[in-house]
Amino acid sequence: LANNHALDSRAAGLQSTVNALRASGMTPLGLADAQGHQLPIIREVRGVRVAFLGYTTVLNIITSDMRHNGGIRPGIGYINPTSKADKDLFAQEIASARGMADVVVVFMHWGNEYKAQPESWEVDMSKLASRSGADLVVGAHPHVAQGLKVEHEGDPARSTVVAYSLGNALFDQMARMDTRQGLALSVRVDRQGVKSARFVPLEITANTYKMRIADDASGQSTLTRAVQSTPADLQWKALWDANQPQPGLGIGYWRTAASLERASIEDLGLGQPTRVQLLDGVLSVQKGDGKGPWTTVWQSEPTWRVTGYTVGDANADGKPDLVYSLWKRRLTWERPDDGGMKVDMEGGDFLPHIYINTWRDAALVPLWHGSPRPSPILNLAVVPLAPAGKPSLAVFDSTDPAQEHAPGNVNLWHWTGSFGFELLKSLPGTYSTLWGDGKMLLVK
Repeated sequence: LANNHALDSRAAGLQSTVNALRASGMTPLGLADAQGHQLPIIREVRGVRVAFLGYTTVLNIITSDMRHNGGIRPGIGYINPTSKADKDLFAQEIASARGMADVVVVFMHWGNEYKAQPESWEVDMSKLASRSGADLVVGAHPHVAQGLKVEHEGDPARSTVVAYSLGNALFDQMARMDTRQGLALSVRVDRQGVKSARFVPLEITANTYKMRIADDASGQSTLTRAVQSTPADLQWKALWDANQPQPGLGIGYWRTAASLERASIEDLGLGQPTRVQLLDGVLSVQKGDGKGPWTTVWQSEPTWRVTGYTVGDANADGKPDLVYSLWKRRLTWERPDDGGMKVDMEGGDFLPHIYINTWRDAALVPLWHGSPRPSPILNLAVVPLAPAGKPSLAVFDSTDPAQEHAPGNVNLWHWTGSFGFELLKSLPGTYSTLWGDGKMLLVK
């Protein structure tokens, strides 16, 4: 409710809105007390506590009863960006939320209408939010899409992702294309902050006031507009269909694998909370009931070195699979003079592989264990790019068979059945990184 229209019907209108929201089971965000103080709304999802705060720098109506001790206290989170007292309060409330939660999200109603670029003071405010402990800043009010930025003003181990303006989602400004085309922000978080964030284009269908997701070629003009205020390192080549002749444009932030906490809460079909953990080359799957310690139900072989993992429906059977890359020795054998065969488990070369396990009959069992790969695997992703939206396995292979680092090649594979995977498409050129968010493949 911290926005410039919150008081269009004065205090009585604001209170009526609050009452209606609460009566319908919704919690209003952005309210402040008589002193202008705001407490965060905190929600816990899959064991991660997320705090939400909401502020506006714009008010349509300022009445005499809103003024207190030289400031404006309208009953919502109002910040005058030229007021040191207001900015100090803003910083204090974010810092306080930081102490209450794993992730802090700050919604900002700010900026100038119809401008493609944020103002310098908005950049300053986002830096202040970063220093104070915000993980995510999401902006609105200009009615047009603006860009994405990452600030590193606070904890050096965390980043603050800033979306300056998502533009319109549903609004009656149909005459201009830039006010009909807005953005959603798809975000994934863990206890270490934002894991990934990506703009998803939206469009208001003419004269119907229906919002359409335009996460394909039709949304490229929206992203092109947002690029004007997006640094180059947040611009990606995007693939939403394997039949695309050329990758399109994507805008997003991805915390690189090197900095990821190698543990995540995943859905592997166990029917209870499941944690996948990669530690010192050992991959494990653990289940819990939310009350006691985690119990390991599967662990990779001690002679393997697992380098990465992802979770997705790799074989299009509607069930999630654990897809992982590893190094293991090739088996060698010899035939002794007295007959039979002698197998040496540790005798061959150390080679890269891709393995897939799935949960079946109360165990995590092999679905497909691939042959040795020609080059080290740098990353994996499962994305619905194959014909009819079926999943593809995107594999990012090093261009150097002897080096486990970028640049790399990107190949898309699709499941054919008992014989495993068949090459669907190779992306031309070489790349420095690959990221799949479950809907789209992004490379650069």
